[in-house]
Amino acid sequence: MTRTVFAAATLAAALLTGAAAPAPNNVTGIIGSVIGTDMMIQDRFGNPVHIDAAPAAAAGQAQLLDPGQPVVAYGTRGADGVLHATSLVRAKPSAALWPADH
Repeated sequence: MTRTVFAAATLAAALLTGAAAPAPNNVTGIIGSVIGTDMMIQDRFGNPVHIDAAPAAAAGQAQLLDPGQPVVAYGTRGADGVLHATSLVRAKPSAALWPADH
């Protein structure tokens, strides 16, 4: 109930102020490094992506993953390009089976 009320209040505030809610994003890739709740992954095209896993960890939505493992990070991108993950899950081992990034 608290989440529903908070989400409704956040949406109402965004509508009243004209602020757009951040678009959800997801990126799939191979974990390169993990330092605390920061991780770098290499996406399917070989591009580095900085992931802030603190929100996912705080919400209990982060699996324990090691460098070299495939991961899907769901969240929103900040203005700095960092994906602030609300959920981290293990991805399929084959990139051909990974969901599309957006």
